[in-house]
Amino acid sequence: MFRNFANLAIGNGTRCFATSTQAKTGTPAAKPIRKAAVSAYNLYVKEQLEQHREANEASKDLLKKSAGQWKMLDAAKKEVYAQRARELTEERRRAQENMSPAEREEALNKKHEKAERQFKKQVREEREKSGYPKHPGGPYALFVKDVAAEAHKEGQKGDFATYKAKWAELKPADKKKYTKLAAEEYAKYTAKMKEWKEKSHEPSASSASN
Repeated sequence: MFRNFANLAIGNGTRCFATSTQAKTGTPAAKPIRKAAVSAYNLYVKEQLEQHREANEASKDLLKKSAGQWKMLDAAKKEVYAQRARELTEERRRAQENMSPAEREEALNKKHEKAERQFKKQVREEREKSGYPKHPGGPYALFVKDVAAEAHKEGQKGDFATYKAKWAELKPADKKKYTKLAAEEYAKYTAKMKEWKEKSHEPSASSASN
């Protein structure tokens, strides 16, 4: 069901994007890489997100709030954003026209990579909505999670190089604890996955009655 669809979709999508992003032996087409025109509304929302970045407010809440605020703006203020949007769209168009063949190819690859990331994100979100269990981390991942949480409490910013060094210095007995914990988490994941599969493959009420 959903799991099969998601796997198939990712596989087909990945193959599609991989084919389209492979280097071509011939001369790249001169056609510019077209992007959607910049909109006044998007400029306003982006500005609001940047201004409230430090407020630790959820992006979804900010987007909803920004949408309401945009509706309250008068025509004159909206026109300021509209004019800036037209200018940015024209700047983008001129920049695209002046691209070399190699730059066009690079821009096209980036566009496809972004689309693929968005596609995979959408699949992940659909999986989460369906209750698809999240795969647990291994011993090292669990260790990093603990160390990062501790660093956050102390107001510090950790980095993977530090985590790796601390893991290397960890005593075998302590590593064994994380290995055991990882095994326990994986057992829980396996049970949840089995339950999810059974629910996903249950016949609907309508199909069961037929």
